[in-house]
Amino acid sequence: EQVSEIANGDEKFDYLVIESTGISEPIPVAQTFCHSLEELEAMARGDAHNHEHDHEHEHVEEIVTEGAEKLAEKQKNDRKLAARAIELQHLTRLDTMVTVADAPLIVEVLCGSNKVQGGGTLATSGLTKVEVEKDQAGEGGGSVNADKTIVDLMMDQLEFANTIILNKEDMLLKQDNGKHLKLQVEALVKKLNPSALLVWTSFAQVKNGGMGTVLGTGRFNFKEARASAGWLQELMNAHHTPETEEYGISSVVFRANRPFHPKRLHLARDGFGEVDLANAGQKKGASSDEDANKMPFRGVIRSKGQVWIANCCAYAFDWTIVGRTFSLEPARHFQAALKEAVETYGEYKEVEGEELDSGAVPEGWDPVWGDRENELVVIGVNINKQAILKALEGALITEEEFAKATAEKKEFEKWVKKMRAESKGACVPFVEVLRGMEEPAIRAATGGFASRFESFVALEDPFFGGKAGEAFMELAVQVG
Repeated sequence: EQVSEIANGDEKFDYLVIESTGISEPIPVAQTFCHSLEELEAMARGDAHNHEHDHEHEHVEEIVTEGAEKLAEKQKNDRKLAARAIELQHLTRLDTMVTVADAPLIVEVLCGSNKVQGGGTLATSGLTKVEVEKDQAGEGGGSVNADKTIVDLMMDQLEFANTIILNKEDMLLKQDNGKHLKLQVEALVKKLNPSALLVWTSFAQVKNGGMGTVLGTGRFNFKEARASAGWLQELMNAHHTPETEEYGISSVVFRANRPFHPKRLHLARDGFGEVDLANAGQKKGASSDEDANKMPFRGVIRSKGQVWIANCCAYAFDWTIVGRTFSLEPARHFQAALKEAVETYGEYKEVEGEELDSGAVPEGWDPVWGDRENELVVIGVNINKQAILKALEGALITEEEFAKATAEKKEFEKWVKKMRAESKGACVPFVEVLRGMEEPAIRAATGGFASRFESFVALEDPFFGGKAGEAFMELAVQVG
């Protein structure tokens, strides 16, 4: 509303600089200006949807995943945002997305304890606590996730910008080995966001009034910005050969078509968060470190990707490491999991699975496991790439274990297909028959299996406290 008033006022302006709060995430701000009118109008009506998944709609009423209430609330907020943004599309153009970063703080947050002024989250850090309290006291009870960590917010702001102001250069240079530290910070930020323009400043003073760096750049493109993060660029290029290390900062990509064993993966992460940025590039790399195999993730600052965990076969999980912070969050359901749920609990069809068997198989689709896979990138300082790859490879389900699980899955699904065909036209749907069977009866009928994931259901669950099997092994199903 304020932007519209300014744009329509009597006094005319060439540029409008909007300074968001230090705790705001950049993508929602950019979306306000950058959605197409067609998208905004659809969002405002509440009928926007993903055309890529139209083929799933006939099964939506049967397959219900967690988070429906959160999704409804998000759609409500999207409609409000869209209505406000439509007018802006006619009045403005987003020229540049700028992040002003405290260079010494980058070192403190990424290479220290992840805590700033007494806390690690927006709500607890003295750096952001007051702004969070103001936000929560506002209309609607706050728009910011107060539990978000300082380091996660910093990463969001660095990776999305197309101009990054590295401020407090003078203070950074006063630190021990300051000149070298400056080179490390610059190399690291370039690795995190390769396409951004980097500008060093003291007291945030940019040259030429900011022309060409902050104003009038014409460089912002929403789609490019969303793909600007260094980790995403690494993953998007399947045949990318990492460039020569700059000041000891490098990356490595890991891909696998077998799932991670949850306990092995939990144990494999030793060393992340232990970073010596000041000495990066000045000493021998981690490849010469005798403890590399014991602490393979030493020197890792950023890691991102999506992983398949054996006791969570329905969902791809967002794998995130930033500094000393690690998280695993469900990102999306696998298309294979949806197919399995439909073919087990959905309406029976004699040509079941014909679409995937007729040559329309998506690229990379495994005949048994579908689109399940692991793909992540690791970025760090003096990292031992071979030790990281070895640790991740060792955290996978072994080839022997995977072969056994594959055979069990095929046998169980063979039984399901047979039973569904036999129950066709029966008064009681197969799904109710299956739900009514006790585990011993299922095992007797299938040759010893109670689930298509028989080998995986009993695995230890260090990440989700024993709830993984119930929450993430198969898509939740609503009968009737």
